Amino acid sequence: MIREIDTKVLLLPVSVTGAGVTGSYVDVQGWINPGGREVKAVLIKDTGDTGGGTIQSAEDTSGTGLATVTTLTTGAVTAGGVFVAHGVIPAAHRYVRFLGSSGGTITIGAMLQGTKRVA
Repeated sequence: MIREIDTKVLLLPVSVTGAGVTGSYVDVQGWINPGGREVKAVLIKDTGDTGGGTIQSAEDTSGTGLATVTTLTTGAVTAGGVFVAHGVIPAAHRYVRFLGSSGGTITIGAMLQGTKRVA
């Protein structure tokens, strides 16, 4: 079996306020799933107030069985940067999204990396 790392964009960089932002569901069908998909989540933010979010998974785009895969937090860090967290998507879940929060106005983006079969 040939495998490769696959990257899914959960949220293109966007300016958000304290209200936060919710990305659309992204399909991870085809990612290797030995009881659960191991993933790496990456949060990118510019300088400004604190910001972060969670990666959520569900069985469908209606949010059936919604669960938190991992949390991306920058804590009290106000400098920009790249923040990484790891998690496992439950075997029955096919869709993931980013749910972001912010302590003020910042630019934030998120992506997810996993392993997929290519042959």
